[in-house]
Amino acid sequence: MKRILLTFFIVFASIYCVAVDVFTKDDSVVLRNNAIECIIQPKIGRMMHLSLIGGENILWVDEKAEENAPEKHFWKNYGGLKVWLWKQNDWKKIYGKGWPPPREMDLGPYSFELITNGVRLSSPVIPGYQMQIVQEFIVADDETKRVEHIVDLKHIAPSKKTSDACVGLWLVAQVPTVNTEIFAELTCADNNLYSLDSNAAVRKEKISNNFYRLYQEDKNANAKSGMMGDKIVFMTANGTKCSFVRKGESYLHKRGEEMQVFFSPKVSADFSPSAGPYAELEFVTEVFCKGKLHGNKLELYYELEQNK
Repeated sequence: MKRILLTFFIVFASIYCVAVDVFTKDDSVVLRNNAIECIIQPKIGRMMHLSLIGGENILWVDEKAEENAPEKHFWKNYGGLKVWLWKQNDWKKIYGKGWPPPREMDLGPYSFELITNGVRLSSPVIPGYQMQIVQEFIVADDETKRVEHIVDLKHIAPSKKTSDACVGLWLVAQVPTVNTEIFAELTCADNNLYSLDSNAAVRKEKISNNFYRLYQEDKNANAKSGMMGDKIVFMTANGTKCSFVRKGESYLHKRGEEMQVFFSPKVSADFSPSAGPYAELEFVTEVFCKGKLHGNKLELYYELEQNK
């Protein structure tokens, strides 16, 4: 009898230690364990909250996006962490508009299903591309401070138009820039910053080895640069740190695109002044053409810790 009770206790303890709360609340899905809380909003297809238990949200959010979105853009910048199709320059050719992004890609609403320790989101079929973005957010066990994020593309009856489309995946995480710092771990072989679009260049300050602080020189101008690496670190004034890490190889055909940082100025038409300025931490996959999506999965994780 003692042996049976001991066996039961061991099994019960093993189950208990990997317990993660996954539940719906209002229009959100909450993932929570003893260390972190993650809130996903399927109706806009993104993560809107990531924090240590009882701690601050490390994501930038515009609570007044609904009432303050500029009418000329027909686009609402809710903030959070989302996935778009890469490259933006191809949206007009494939979707028909260069801006705003397809509603089905940006806002959804995404369908969802609860899975073991997480949630799976599926976008509506994206016009022109005839594809769906499928995302999984997973918290592995009760003590982890990490959220696993797996993103894939699903082809839905591609037409002749979409069979020639070139497409990749693009992770965009928005974070506040007031009293915060952003760092990047760059590759040993190439620690350059590559200017992107028509924005001013992001600046860097070496901290140690291949670890750099990134900043914008002019806080009233957009700044964006690409770089070679797999890790961006975000730090708040209160000592909360979040590492945004891409897993696996990127195999990009153009240098400086695989990891990007964009700083938005203090005044922007795309969000409420009360929300404050933000930066975008971005990762993209290689662009695949003619329907060859094999290996086009994007796998990342977001790991929190509190510096003492």
